[in-house]
Amino acid sequence: MPKTYHFLVLCNAVPGREQEFNDWYNSRHLQDVLAVPGFKSAQRFELVSEPVPNALPYRYCATYEVATEGNPQEALDEMLRRVGTDTMPMSEAMDTSSYYAVLYEPITPVVCAIRG
Repeated sequence: MPKTYHFLVLCNAVPGREQEFNDWYNSRHLQDVLAVPGFKSAQRFELVSEPVPNALPYRYCATYEVATEGNPQEALDEMLRRVGTDTMPMSEAMDTSSYYAVLYEPITPVVCAIRG
C-alpha cells in the first residue's frame, strides 16, 4: 500500500508580477507537477498575516500529496528532471532567488478538535 508524503513549497513572485505568477502557477504549474508519477493532489495558499518574528517572508505556499510504495525521492527527482523543460516550463514571474521546498512524512494521523 502506498505511503503518503507532503511536499511543501514556499515562494514569492517577482515584485510587480504577482498576477502573472499566480496565473501561471494556478493554470499551468499545478497541473504540470501533478502529471509527475506519485504526485496526487495540490493546494495553494497566500499569506494573510505578518510572519512570526524571525520567519522568512514567503507570501505563497503550495502543498502536494505524494503517494508511493517506493522511495519518495524518486518522485521528487522526476519532478526536478522536468523543471525548465517543455513539460514543466517555469515562469520568469517566480522569484527564484529565494524559495523553500521540502518533503515531509506524517508521523501522526490528522488530529481534529473535539467540540462539546
